[in-house]
Amino acid sequence: MKSIVACVLFGLLLLAGSLAVFPMVRGKAEVMIFTSAFGAAGGIITVVYFAFYGRAFGQRDLGRIQGSAHVLSVFASALGPILLSTGHESTGSYDPFFLASAPLLLLLGFAAWWVPIPERAAPGQSVA
Repeated sequence: MKSIVACVLFGLLLLAGSLAVFPMVRGKAEVMIFTSAFGAAGGIITVVYFAFYGRAFGQRDLGRIQGSAHVLSVFASALGPILLSTGHESTGSYDPFFLASAPLLLLLGFAAWWVPIPERAAPGQSVA
């Protein structure tokens, strides 16, 4: 299970790195590298969280758990443009938003590494 968490950490580190360098992207090659890293990070995070939930919490409540996570993801996706435009109005640039997002993602990535994974009981047993 720790390998899944390592993938989450890697995905969040990749996402943080790509957001940190985004304000410096200028040329076509840099755009290609950025979009590749950003897309890979999103793919890793999405695939891993769907794989992780079933293993960590079991199949019985998987729909509710993934549904709740998806609602939060959609909410965050809706909140992002609001924060981005507010930051631009305040500073005159989009750069601070991306530069502030990178450390937050680093913090979340390392937090994922240290947060304990729930124990699942075998059928007919309870977790003490």
